[in-house]
Amino acid sequence: MKIYIPTKGRGPELQHTYRALYAADVQYEYTLLVETDEERLVMNKAGLRCEASGASGIMGARQWIMDNGPWKVLMLDDDLSSWASLSEGGKYLKDERSPVRAIAVIDDLLTTNVHAAIGHRQFANGKPLVEYNSRMLRALGYRTDMVKSHGIRYELPLMEDFEMTLKLLTLGYKNAIYYGVVQDQAKSGAPGGCSELRTLELHNACAERLAEMFPKYVKVREVPGWDLGVRKDVSVQWKRAYRDGQ
Repeated sequence: MKIYIPTKGRGPELQHTYRALYAADVQYEYTLLVETDEERLVMNKAGLRCEASGASGIMGARQWIMDNGPWKVLMLDDDLSSWASLSEGGKYLKDERSPVRAIAVIDDLLTTNVHAAIGHRQFANGKPLVEYNSRMLRALGYRTDMVKSHGIRYELPLMEDFEMTLKLLTLGYKNAIYYGVVQDQAKSGAPGGCSELRTLELHNACAERLAEMFPKYVKVREVPGWDLGVRKDVSVQWKRAYRDGQ
């Protein structure tokens, strides 16, 4: 399994995920993925492993990984600065070595599952050690061989992670989210990344398009209080999508 960290508009000093993997002494191959050779040279000069895809936006980066990565890949957002492990007492405790265990589990899960993810901290309380057929967020593992065998490709410039999860669930492929370790981001909406692409109009259009693609499982609702204004968000019936796909 190879680990890719798509990044855009964030220099070496903002590579929180890469630094976390380095500090944990992760032995799997991991690399930043940027759009241009100019960006790659900047990262390489700073001592960070980096590849250039030539692909635009997060949809393009994910598609490049699917097309060019090995049969197992793990895609990590670039701003995962907080990692914690589930203790015997049922609490999550910060642990610099957490990524090592989480990544090994994802590698194992992808042997028998087409998609798997490392759990996200804000939804972790009360979860089973491994939850099936639910939301995958920020740490996404895939069997590229199986995805390609169905000719599945990304279509949405935003919400592309939801899109891929639903495409696989509706084909009857369950996902597995590991909650023995959880990840969290440095700061939502930080400069760079998808913030360079996301506009209110594009975000809303992608929400509407996702609902059109999966009308039985996705409902659009309006959510106030975003910095771009009132936005359209989605509610997704993940488990129903899997049940119907079997």
